[in-house]
Amino acid sequence: MEIPESYDWRVKYPNCVRESAPLIDRTCASTYVHATLSAVEDRICMGSQKIVRLSASEVLDCDHSSQGCKGGTANRVLTWGKRKGFVPEECYIKPEVEADKDNTKPVE
Repeated sequence: MEIPESYDWRVKYPNCVRESAPLIDRTCASTYVHATLSAVEDRICMGSQKIVRLSASEVLDCDHSSQGCKGGTANRVLTWGKRKGFVPEECYIKPEVEADKDNTKPVE
């Protein structure tokens, strides 16, 4: 197998290119979730040619193997998603929660 000199996935999968603003969240160290879900969303689109948005809130609220707004790792997010599955953003109904004493719940 020959490796090409260059490769631009946006050319091969133009339906998967989406505009997104950089995530700046000073109240919750959740970029590990957003980055991981973005990679998963891209792979889903490459296979289906449909853009999907997965719920970062669901992972932050429900994945207790990570540390919520205190940070975490892509590996834990992927392991949790493999066990439980990810929910599309439009299907996740965020429960009414207040920050707990350790501030591990997402800030609304």
